[in-house]
Amino acid sequence: MAKEARMRLIEIEKDVKSPSLALKSAFQEDPLIRAFFPDDEVYETKVHLLFEKQVEIMGALGMTYVVENSDGEVKCAALWEPAQSPVWLYFYIFKFIAFLVWNFGFATARRLSKIFFDMEAQRHKRAPNAYHLAILGTSSDFQGRGAGSKALAPMLNRADAEKIPCYLESSNPKNVPFYERHGFKIICQLYPLQQWPEYEKNNEKGPVVTLMYRQVPS
Repeated sequence: MAKEARMRLIEIEKDVKSPSLALKSAFQEDPLIRAFFPDDEVYETKVHLLFEKQVEIMGALGMTYVVENSDGEVKCAALWEPAQSPVWLYFYIFKFIAFLVWNFGFATARRLSKIFFDMEAQRHKRAPNAYHLAILGTSSDFQGRGAGSKALAPMLNRADAEKIPCYLESSNPKNVPFYERHGFKIICQLYPLQQWPEYEKNNEKGPVVTLMYRQVPS
């Protein structure tokens, strides 16, 4: 008889593989991610490496939380960063770009780097003093069980206690209502891939990214 799923929160700094697999599953139908990695084989065999590197970097900030089932498998991960990132983080960002070039080629690395810096510019313009939810994802086989809400809770509670707002970018419109239930409000919608030739020639906008902001509760 299978064990009943049990969720618990842990803070991680060293483990990267199991959260990355949960995130790979979570983002397999994400419109923005799949625009970069439309090939199913590439997605299945290489995209977990992208998430591994992100978990490694963000986990070092001490603001990453995961939800595990009763077997100890990570099924959900929430990666946060402070409003003002430490100086050492920028060193890791440039290492991350080199990692992208090595693993995904120059063209994909250039596109990924551009959207990263574009979104960072938006964040510093619109929410310079907010905690940033960089990534939240729940494995597809564990969705609908409250794992996402549980993973969000520690940092939302901390933000409320410290009277600090929160900010995120949602790359999947299906997730916007979930964030709204947790107090986030839409502040802008962007189409960061609109100038890609494959969209421009067909007069298409491409995937939408929804910027969301959570005020400090009064």
